[in-house]
Amino acid sequence: VTRVVGLFLGGTILALASVIVPWLLISHATVDWLAFATSGVLAAIPVVAGLIYTFVRPDGRLAVTLFALGFLIAFGPICTALNYALIPMAGSRIDGLLVKMDLLIGFDWQTAFFALAKYPLLVWLLGVAYAISAFQVAVPVIVLGYNGEPKEIFGLCIATVICALSTIAFWTWHPSMGPTSLYDMAELGKRAGINFDVDYSRFLAGVLDNGIPPLNPTNSQGLVAFPSFHTQELIIALWYVR
Repeated sequence: VTRVVGLFLGGTILALASVIVPWLLISHATVDWLAFATSGVLAAIPVVAGLIYTFVRPDGRLAVTLFALGFLIAFGPICTALNYALIPMAGSRIDGLLVKMDLLIGFDWQTAFFALAKYPLLVWLLGVAYAISAFQVAVPVIVLGYNGEPKEIFGLCIATVICALSTIAFWTWHPSMGPTSLYDMAELGKRAGINFDVDYSRFLAGVLDNGIPPLNPTNSQGLVAFPSFHTQELIIALWYVR
């Protein structure tokens, strides 16, 4: 099982990279290759440790855990690069449709925005929750590495791959950047009495018209509003640690 997991996860990264790297080069995209190489080195550290616990000091559970952590470190930047690389192929936006669907079920984004603005602590907590959501798959991997089975860790990684790639595929078909890309967030922020990152909302509003933006795995901004990959990650995490 340990070797199968290692081969599958490593093969997934190599297969994606073999498609994305040539595409970015052909597209003449501005890419911080050194930053991506650094991410690769960081990912290699747990992978090398996993190889030690596979061949030198056999411990299947620990080896699979280390392989999975290395995979997750590499998979995030790979998905970011894939998402950006597909921008020129993106279809028509559906943000307007999603806003209308929200209204049909009684949810108005602007009303919710102004309501939340009255509770700065809640806004801060939501920001913290979003920031740490990047670890919501890595933590279950560690938990399962302590008291789970290698096949459960393998299943979690497979589920993550399926959800990530299907999310990017759907976004490419019908992209959505979220409500902030539709409104004048400088004006809404002023009316709500809060400082809002208008640069990000402007970036989202024009991303499909400006080609592939400069790509760096450490500070590239998220594009996908729907379907929510963070929500899918949460469901995956809860399912495997239940």
